[in-house]
Amino acid sequence: MVVRPLRTRLSQAKGEVTYWWANLNQTYAHEIGGNYLWSPKRNTNNGRNQFYDNMTQVRPGDIVFSFGDTLIKAVGISEGTAQSAPKPTEFGAAGGQLGAMKDGLYPSGS
Repeated sequence: MVVRPLRTRLSQAKGEVTYWWANLNQTYAHEIGGNYLWSPKRNTNNGRNQFYDNMTQVRPGDIVFSFGDTLIKAVGISEGTAQSAPKPTEFGAAGGQLGAMKDGLYPSGS
């Protein structure tokens, strides 16, 4: 899953909302059906990825546009912040390079 900010958060103190774009592709049905987002913490070579790091910036109330199969297929509101979590077992081999990643993040309360 790739998470990109669509607008920079101006002020958390003011309760401003950030809009995010999530490329779900192969894991779309699992994530939307399960009411969660999941992202690995690192690339398969253990390198950092800004899109994965962005998951830690999602806050309650932020809007997430979920993209898959060339369409915005869902729009959601984050219910929590990112928490460490293993790769969901329902992904199986879905997600290509995500298959090698065992540890990741998902927003709590999702």
